[in-house]
Amino acid sequence: MVSFEIVPRSRPPFRRSPDIHAGQPVFAGTTIPLQVLLDGLKRGDGIGRLLETHPELTETQVRAVLSWALEELIARERLPIGPPQASLLPRVKDGVITNTGELRADQVTGKKALCPACGRLVFQAWPEGWDSHVEHRCAGVTAVDAEARKAEFKRRYEYLFRAEGRRGGETEKE
Repeated sequence: MVSFEIVPRSRPPFRRSPDIHAGQPVFAGTTIPLQVLLDGLKRGDGIGRLLETHPELTETQVRAVLSWALEELIARERLPIGPPQASLLPRVKDGVITNTGELRADQVTGKKALCPACGRLVFQAWPEGWDSHVEHRCAGVTAVDAEARKAEFKRRYEYLFRAEGRRGGETEKE
């Protein structure tokens, strides 16, 4: 098992020079291309194997390159924060499911529930109930005509219309 420590850096732990390997990045102070490390990691080799193959490298140099690369990746890649983890159980207040947006269709179907788009109460939440609500009242959809409103809602909250929540094996009608 490899353990890592933070290696302070003032400049990148690699260099590029047109005179060395046609400008490929190399470990600082050596002529060993970083690609050697990457190729070894892709093959499943550990750092130890790289150090055996290239005794002029130190473990500190390799860790510095890995640490630098990870810091750069984290700094560059701004991933959107995902939704909070969904609940497995309905939260019910005064007989109304309040966390409709987190549940499977079969947990919501046939019950009073709050619309995940606008927060209004939908009685007997069932595909027809959702359709009627979205078509006429839902402030959480932006489309204008009724069919487009239903299609937008179904795209955003498709889990409410999956077959697992249908009574008696009914299937969704497109």
